[in-house]
Amino acid sequence: MPEGRSWQAGDEGGFRATLMTDGAESLLRLKDLLPIPTRCVLDYFHVAMKVRHVDQCIGRIPPYRFSPDGSIFELYDRFNYLRGYLWSGRRSKFKVSFDRLVWLLDRVRDEVPESERSARMAIAHLCDLEACLQKNASGIISYREWRNAGKRISTSAVEVLSID
Repeated sequence: MPEGRSWQAGDEGGFRATLMTDGAESLLRLKDLLPIPTRCVLDYFHVAMKVRHVDQCIGRIPPYRFSPDGSIFELYDRFNYLRGYLWSGRRSKFKVSFDRLVWLLDRVRDEVPESERSARMAIAHLCDLEACLQKNASGIISYREWRNAGKRISTSAVEVLSID
């Protein structure tokens, strides 16, 4: 509000708010209670942490060829595609990569006994990520576009400016 003005019902005055959220229900409910138009955006830090958990599990799985003419790096390539599609807000491509990645991890679980636990954990973390994204579907943005436009994609505690 401009200095000296008090807010009254119906007097939004063009104000809009964007809330960075970790996906918690409380912030999603808060949006409906605020007297100004408000958009919730899923904080990239929290998304990246969920992606990192998957990355750590997949990183423990040795390269494996799923078909005679396939790449031994297919699992890692598919994970990198998934991460890129998430960053760029391409949900339909993300879903295709998600499904393929879960299928590959199922194959690892069945065909590479020493990596069964890592594959199982990776699937669990992937499902947790997907559930978070589905719950917060309206808050998924193209993080790349927002970042390139100079908008925040995370909370101020995470986005720190380094001054040399």
